Amino acid sequence: MIVKKEAVRGFLFLYVQRLACVLGGFLLLTMIGCASTDSKDFRQVTFVTSEPTGAEIFDGETRLGVTPAYVRIRRSHHPHITLKMNGQEKVIPLETHYRWADSFGANFIMLTLAPIGWAIDWGTGTAWRMDDPRIETFVVKNKKPFQDPVELVAVAPPAVDDPALAEALGPILEEKIRASGKFGVLAYKDTEPLFEYYGSTQGLTKNKKEKYSLIYETKADHLLMSKAEQKGDSFLVTADLESIYTGQSKEHHVWEISPDQTTREHVSEHTFFNSYFHLLPNTMFLNLSSFSSSISLDGTEYRGASARNHGFANQVFDYVSFLGFAHLNRPREGVRAHWVLDFVPTANISNKKIRYDDYKPLQGVEFDRWYLSGGYGLELGHESYIGFFYFDFIPTVTWTQLKFETPTFSESASRTAILFSGEFGYRKFLTHHWVGKVFVRTLSEDTTLWERSVRDATGGHEIVDSASSIVAGFAIGYYIPSSLDNKTGWKVHDKK
Repeated sequence: MIVKKEAVRGFLFLYVQRLACVLGGFLLLTMIGCASTDSKDFRQVTFVTSEPTGAEIFDGETRLGVTPAYVRIRRSHHPHITLKMNGQEKVIPLETHYRWADSFGANFIMLTLAPIGWAIDWGTGTAWRMDDPRIETFVVKNKKPFQDPVELVAVAPPAVDDPALAEALGPILEEKIRASGKFGVLAYKDTEPLFEYYGSTQGLTKNKKEKYSLIYETKADHLLMSKAEQKGDSFLVTADLESIYTGQSKEHHVWEISPDQTTREHVSEHTFFNSYFHLLPNTMFLNLSSFSSSISLDGTEYRGASARNHGFANQVFDYVSFLGFAHLNRPREGVRAHWVLDFVPTANISNKKIRYDDYKPLQGVEFDRWYLSGGYGLELGHESYIGFFYFDFIPTVTWTQLKFETPTFSESASRTAILFSGEFGYRKFLTHHWVGKVFVRTLSEDTTLWERSVRDATGGHEIVDSASSIVAGFAIGYYIPSSLDNKTGWKVHDKK
């Protein structure tokens, strides 16, 4: 397997041209994303309490709540809040610090535009982060001690290595807590995306900013934090009902959760696949796409055209003769807009019949091209409720076969090489199994193989400087789900 320098150079040159368009699209997405999170970035969640508790919290004229509470406060260089209790009023300044990473660093990558970003952050106050205010003491007679209420509970995803197992066990814990009838429980399907978005799928995050934002958005006063450990065919779950104000446990539970026979087989198959084959594609796409190719001979570029015979069947085959395989993350509901940086596998199979009649020595020569590729590379994307915009750059191992016929003879040649592919597109899950996408894919072709085939077909000594193909269109894919969310297949036993 050989990486041709000229192939890489030609591909990168072609790729830079498209990269400008890609970056422009992502820049637009970023601007839209900033606009959508505008109000949240202008404000910061802080924890406010007092001694005794029960003081009203004001940001200017806006009443935010009663201590203790997690509240959002407008960012500024010199922010302050006001606490009021029994006719007493105290103004509390908040200590601020410059946001080196979020303001300076985020704008620095914009190069010459960085000063504009810094100025905007400074003028709007978003350049600053605030510390939690100090605990203010009020003089109150016969004030009852604060009783931490247990009114509303949010169930955190159980800490377990497999996210699909966490997704299956979470609703079971919700049902168990709800069955006690002692307090309200938020729906797991609504809160689980919040925990994932704020980095709390394996216990509560230690990042203060994300932790505070999570607590503020759930509106719960207690979190059910749990850990699941597999014991044979069952899972031993230890859980604590923790106060968002003190972090102390109000209730401790130990449950044994066992799948029935059918679910046990499903869990076993899922665990085996997830442990050993999670890097393999789990989705097959049928591509309905257009195909264009180009080849540079002795410094002149020539465009290829489809060589299939006319007729409906041939035209249909010309559009669907392309299969793709990819590894996708399971579809999620209520997902928050966020950027994704990941490494993904991909595989493709295509068959095309191509002619280069613009090059006179190749007139009448038909190339039957089979192209198989598989690789593992970088994916950058932006995910939100409207779908997933992505950009892939993947080195691939390719096998290409070229068959051609001339009026006097026919020949076949094949070769394996390491090349590159790039893809920019948008995809969205239509159901839990079916996914659609629109895409543009650039494929680097094996120039050594094309040069050998062109010379054999013409009897000349042409030099192939570069060869590439572009595939664009719509694809429909079938996703093999790895979900284990069937609540009816599990039994729960109290252990303590």
